Amino acid sequence: MRRCEKREEETKNVKRENKEDEIKQKKRWRKSACRILRSF
Repeated sequence: MRRCEKREEETKNVKRENKEDEIKQKKRWRKSACRILRSF
């Protein structure tokens, strides 16, 4: 879970310009990122 949170913060810094897209991807990211990190 910690890794997912760190990755989430990175995406926030990268996508500060696109806040609207960030909010949409944020929900997807939590689900997809955690699944992807689990596979590694």
